Amino acid sequence: HPITAIFRLILNHWPILKRTTRFVKPFINDLEPNLILKGDSHHFTITSYDRVNMINKILAEEYLSQTFFTLNLNDKNFVYEISVPTCSYRMGVQRMGYVVLLLDSETKTAHLTILSTPRRNPALLLYLFYGIFALIFLIVSSLFSRRTLVQLLTHLR
Repeated sequence: HPITAIFRLILNHWPILKRTTRFVKPFINDLEPNLILKGDSHHFTITSYDRVNMINKILAEEYLSQTFFTLNLNDKNFVYEISVPTCSYRMGVQRMGYVVLLLDSETKTAHLTILSTPRRNPALLLYLFYGIFALIFLIVSSLFSRRTLVQLLTHLR
C-alpha cells in the first residue's frame, strides 16, 4: 500500500544516493522518501537525486552560502540527502556543528541551517593554556605558604 505521510524521512549512517542505480532505484521507488539524513562522513553536504534522470547533484558542501537553505519537498522527482556534520572534536574535522531542520507541512518545504561550534584547534589551545595555568598555580601554591605568597606579591608591587 502507498505511504501517505506528508514527509518521509530516512535516518541512515551510510550514503544511499551514491550507491549503484540497481540499489538506489528500487529503494527510492519502494519507500518514496523526501529526505535522507546521514552522518557517515562527518562533513556537511546536501545532495539532490533526480529520480527521472538518475543524476546526483551536490547543492551545498561544508557550509551554507545563506543563513537558511530551503528544499522543495513537493516535487516527487527529487530526493534530498543531507549529510549531517559532526559535533565532536574527536572526528578530526575543521567544521563542526549541529543541523537544525524545520519541516513546513503547509508549503511542503524543508528549511535547514547549521549551528556552528567553535573551531577545534583554537578551542584545544585555550584548554591547554588553562591547564598549564592551573598546573603552575597548583605548583606555586603548594611550594609556598599563604603568608609567603602574600609577602612576595606585596614586594612585587
